[in-house]
Amino acid sequence: AFVLKGGAGEDLEAEFFKVASEMQHEEQFGRFKGKGSPEICLVEQSEEPYCVPAVDKKQIQGFVKGNNYNVVTELSAETFSKMVNINDVKLAVGVVKPGSDNDGTTKVIEEMRALGRSIRQDADLQGKFAFVYIDGERYADWVKGFDKIDMDGLPTVFVFDSKGGSYFLNGENWPLVQFLKSVASGAVEKIKYDKAQGKSSGFGALYDLFMENMPWSLLVLLPFAALIGLLIAVIFEDVGESGESPPSADASAAKTEDAPAAPEQTDESKKDK
Repeated sequence: AFVLKGGAGEDLEAEFFKVASEMQHEEQFGRFKGKGSPEICLVEQSEEPYCVPAVDKKQIQGFVKGNNYNVVTELSAETFSKMVNINDVKLAVGVVKPGSDNDGTTKVIEEMRALGRSIRQDADLQGKFAFVYIDGERYADWVKGFDKIDMDGLPTVFVFDSKGGSYFLNGENWPLVQFLKSVASGAVEKIKYDKAQGKSSGFGALYDLFMENMPWSLLVLLPFAALIGLLIAVIFEDVGESGESPPSADASAAKTEDAPAAPEQTDESKKDK
């Protein structure tokens, strides 16, 4: 959530609410009046508020758009689309093995969390990377799409440039901060990402999300079932009156070729459930 706090004047407050109105479908906004200079703050659960001086609508909007993701996000069917579509930001992806390697998983996530906080003040890295982690066993098929990753060497961290269709590996075993700075400076060779090597799909990700939330996810289908039933009734009523058969049309799902596919669970992880 984003909060405007301090003694902001009416003009700045009005500018803040304009941004809130324009972006309310993406984020939550609030106003906390008090003394002191006006600040725009990012408020995230279990994190200290991150605040900068609030100047005008353009600056507030830029701050919101540049920080509309958590310090560290778990990559899944629910979060995938948002994270891979952040403008001009590469993803530092921690591939972990929860359960079988809890110590290593915790170490990687906490290292990413600490760096995610610190780069907000680092001119070399600020606004260039977002931090995510993914269960490398549950979403093994998606991870294998990055064919140079050693699946036997998990946990590991690589950088994914979804817009550029490439990824970067830490072949030198640098500390994470040095690895990211090397990627940002162009010192690390990029590897072409071939999404066809993974067996994941957007439909598979939606299926995973649906199955994970059974039986409550069935409630989502009730309005659609009622609407379909109504449409069928109307169509057959029209056919009975006119004596003509309704026209048929082939429909196919549109697919954006440039967009990376969302992670899908492996068959083994589905069976475990």
